[in-house]
Amino acid sequence: MRAAGKQLRDNQQMRIAAQQNPDGSAYTPRRPQVDDKTHKLRRSRARMFAKLSKTRWMAVRTTADSATIQFVAGAGRLANIHQHGLRDRVNKYGLQVQYPARQLLGFSDADIEMVREMLLATVGL
Repeated sequence: MRAAGKQLRDNQQMRIAAQQNPDGSAYTPRRPQVDDKTHKLRRSRARMFAKLSKTRWMAVRTTADSATIQFVAGAGRLANIHQHGLRDRVNKYGLQVQYPARQLLGFSDADIEMVREMLLATVGL
């Protein structure tokens, strides 16, 4: 189970870095931001969730018959907001913003097939 959990975490990290939902569609892009100097709209070129996809923030917890991948500490709160498309404050004093749903964790068809193959190899079939 530990090997399957680690492999799933690696797949999730690659998918988040590629900015894709489990079904292969791209994440909803960021909204344009107003440039403080020119007061014009500009797009951010930085990748979303760049630090969130690191191993440091994604924990694999395993038992004899299960494996769980979850975000740890404050990263879990941020991931939950984006996973389900919830509302949150932009900063401590800021207004609340409705974030679009961007599925950070989920199973793709390739993930399901990979877990199935690993389990069958473990059993010896």
